[in-house]
Amino acid sequence: MKKWFGLFVLILAVVLLLPSCAQPSPTTTTAPAVKSTSPPAPATPSATTPQYGGILKIIIPTGITILGAPSEVGTGGLYSLVGAPAIETLLRHDNSFRQKPRLAESYEIGPDGKSFTFHLRKGVKFHDGTDCNAAAVKYNLENYTPSGTRPNYFKVVTSYDTIDDYTIRLNLSAFSLDLWIQFAYGDGMICSPTALKTSTAPERMAKDHMVGTGAFRYVSHQRDVNAIFEKVNSYWQKGKPYVDGIQFQQIADPVTAVIALKSGDGQLLYLITAQQARDLEAAGYEIVRENLSPIGYITPDGANSDSPFSNKKVREAAEYAIDKKALAQGVGLGYYPVATQFAMLGYDNYSPELTPRNYDPKKAKQLLAEAGYTNGFKTTIYAPTSYNRDVLVVLQTYLKEVGIDATLDITDSTRLSSLQHTGWHGILVNSVPVNSALASKISMFFNADLTAYGNTMASVFRPPGWQDKLNAALTQYDENKRTAQTRELCKIMSEEVMGIPLWVAPQLSAQDKKLHNIKWAQGHGYFWEPENAWLSK
Repeated sequence: MKKWFGLFVLILAVVLLLPSCAQPSPTTTTAPAVKSTSPPAPATPSATTPQYGGILKIIIPTGITILGAPSEVGTGGLYSLVGAPAIETLLRHDNSFRQKPRLAESYEIGPDGKSFTFHLRKGVKFHDGTDCNAAAVKYNLENYTPSGTRPNYFKVVTSYDTIDDYTIRLNLSAFSLDLWIQFAYGDGMICSPTALKTSTAPERMAKDHMVGTGAFRYVSHQRDVNAIFEKVNSYWQKGKPYVDGIQFQQIADPVTAVIALKSGDGQLLYLITAQQARDLEAAGYEIVRENLSPIGYITPDGANSDSPFSNKKVREAAEYAIDKKALAQGVGLGYYPVATQFAMLGYDNYSPELTPRNYDPKKAKQLLAEAGYTNGFKTTIYAPTSYNRDVLVVLQTYLKEVGIDATLDITDSTRLSSLQHTGWHGILVNSVPVNSALASKISMFFNADLTAYGNTMASVFRPPGWQDKLNAALTQYDENKRTAQTRELCKIMSEEVMGIPLWVAPQLSAQDKKLHNIKWAQGHGYFWEPENAWLSK
């Protein structure tokens, strides 16, 4: 097996395509009525003093489709990334995914969690000269209906109060973490109401409606080809931006994209495989690993009383059977950390007191024997067609070595979704993003209410009291208390082996060493800082 897997590590060149998850999520401030007044973090040069000039060119595989205001086209795919130069959000993240001021210079969560109050920066104007004030924010939030549909989390908003020209309060029927996290994401992207009220044709939506407060203004785009932005000299952060413009170039073919980067047609290549990362790093490029990353994991059907996995010892045996370190190396070629729990080392949700179940096939066999499966048993591994087949074979081989004989069932997304909703028999592969607001993501996959989210899993084991603890975290508006509650959830998930985490899979990018302070790794490319990026001569 060791020899076989060593060969696998040498030939594995395609990174696992993890299933996509819903929007990632930041966290809230503490209660009662906690107020944040800290200014945005100043730009910190990564090498020397920032220099002015040059055009920042970014190569992406997709995302330049129909552009327009987020309220009309939505913020799916790479919209937030492409729209960031022109359109800013009410809030933003720090490196720990805590909400920080942006267009709102401070904010408050009411003492009962039933109101959000934003105090906006004065003197900020949209690119068309319209004031960015409380009325503008209210118009954007009230009219957020991408593709004609208003997101469900807005249902908790009972009314909007414009307390003064630069203060707006959202009154809520109940605290909603799902709503709160949006203000640093696409739903929090604010455009000029003057522009939004202008009638336009679909082909002119971007030109007429993508009018934000960002450091760059929209110039033009060609669908599936490019998007061009130019510097705004009157940007509200004095002395910024540093580059004269930003251009996105869409290149779907990964080989062509790498050639374009190497030929100087871009300074940053977004979304590369681990093999590409290794090759580009050897060629002198800097590899950026985003710290808002999904954890790849497998989920036994512990909720089925007739399943061997309903026995905790069997679930433990399955985890001990897998050499996660070798597997992560094979998949990520050194760029993927091993995952031992559903939280990342260094973050608030991580529980250092937990003992990881490291590779120990002898212990796995012992646990199976104690559970009454001395001769093992047969099961099934369900995976989407996008999953790396070599990885599945390795998982299958590890499990079989201890007596868990798994048949691979590669299925399409429709059937996989049906299995998640109605239940499965065996093991399901999946992924979940992890960050400081993990409670929202845990809910997407481990909520007992199977109608709450589109991908809640029916057959996952949930111990007594689990749902009450999850609901408590989801409705907790005190950030510190919610962090403690979420850490407890992660601890339960590990102790009860509700799922078996395998590796952390950061999205990888390669950048020229002349590019500085883009902060692409701060959570996700969605949260990069166009105004702070600069190019050395």
